[in-house]
Amino acid sequence: MPEVIFKGKSVFYKFFANLLWVVGIVNIFYGIFLVIFSLIEKDIGLTGPFILVGALFGLVPFYFGHKMRKKYKSYDNFGVLRKYEQLVLRCIAENENVINAATLSLKTGLSLAEANYALEQLTKNGFLIPEIDENGSVYYVCSQFIKK
Repeated sequence: MPEVIFKGKSVFYKFFANLLWVVGIVNIFYGIFLVIFSLIEKDIGLTGPFILVGALFGLVPFYFGHKMRKKYKSYDNFGVLRKYEQLVLRCIAENENVINAATLSLKTGLSLAEANYALEQLTKNGFLIPEIDENGSVYYVCSQFIKK
């Protein structure tokens, strides 16, 4: 079976997402500023509705930029989670299908915070099952390993 290599979004995709987001914010604030300034000066005339429409047009690039930013950040998080997943699965296989944050930290060199984060994320995604021993310590079991 070929190895699956994860590739995140391209640099241009990230640049374009951030550009849309910034352009949207600038248009929104510019439109709001013009509306407020026009109200203060009491000289709205026919330009008022056009200024308001301009501010509303800022919502379109902001919305799409925000969605694109969210998408590439989730891809970046997926890559980090995949790295943690491999570390955790190797350690569980070495520890007879049981692991806790301290053991994971010791065997992989991760900090305790990173080890806890990795175990919590894999639990949230349904790969690990948390259990509590008689001392009240939390350990994790992977139900997907085949027992012989």
